[in-house]
Amino acid sequence: MVVTFAITNPLRKLIELMKEVQNGNLDVRFHVKYNDEVGMLGRHFNEMLNRIKQLIRDVYQVELKKKEIELDALQSQINPHFIYNSLESIRMNAEINDDDETADMIFLLSKLLRYSINRGNERVTLHEEIDHLDHYVKFLNFRFHHSIVLQVQPLDKICKMEVIKLLFQPIVENAILHGVGSREEPLLISITYEMFEEKVVFSIKDNGSGMQPEKVEELQQKISRGVMLSHHQQPDEHRKSGLGLRNVNERIKIYYGTEYGLSIQSEVGKGTEVFLSLPYNKRRENRDD
Repeated sequence: MVVTFAITNPLRKLIELMKEVQNGNLDVRFHVKYNDEVGMLGRHFNEMLNRIKQLIRDVYQVELKKKEIELDALQSQINPHFIYNSLESIRMNAEINDDDETADMIFLLSKLLRYSINRGNERVTLHEEIDHLDHYVKFLNFRFHHSIVLQVQPLDKICKMEVIKLLFQPIVENAILHGVGSREEPLLISITYEMFEEKVVFSIKDNGSGMQPEKVEELQQKISRGVMLSHHQQPDEHRKSGLGLRNVNERIKIYYGTEYGLSIQSEVGKGTEVFLSLPYNKRRENRDD
């Protein structure tokens, strides 16, 4: 009877703890006394509870990030139709006055805003994303006197690949911000890609001035940390650096998983290269054909 009680009592205790977990209490733990089969079962029970609590925290953080992104997007929608109509009225007025350059700038700005603000579809094809990027560079070329050249490798079969919006624009914007200045030659930005079994790695490379190794390391850490500013905190110039890249990296990891994202390589005098990895499903692309 003593031996039987010594075996069944811990099992009864474990069953009671399982019932508490079933009722929603994840803070219980089984006290392991011996390294026998019951003790091993208790350790696995405790490890399972720790893992469940960690998964709940991870899901909560992901959902919180999604809500923050959705809130930021909603806050940016200040009556977009009014903005579109106003821009169209200004464009028509510019055309009437034979100001073709201003009309073209307003036309491009309207397309950029419509693509960015439209909440109807957060996923687009790669072709649409690159088309938006082309409009963005054309618009900035009015400001920088056509000193920016964008070259994109033919997309071929991956043009129908689905991506989330605004992945490439912040990367190109960062290259332009740091690459266009007193330089005489045009800033060349090239986008190429390499296909693997389950992912596509894009390379966004510029011929700018590049960065020192410590600056590259600092920027990579800033992107990877994913520390967002509070609503009451105004970003200074130091914080602004890499903010767009960090946002892209966070969105990729939220939507696709932590194995995807951004990485940076740069060398002084030889420009900067940003690698962007996304999931790829060959079978889906073949069905689209």
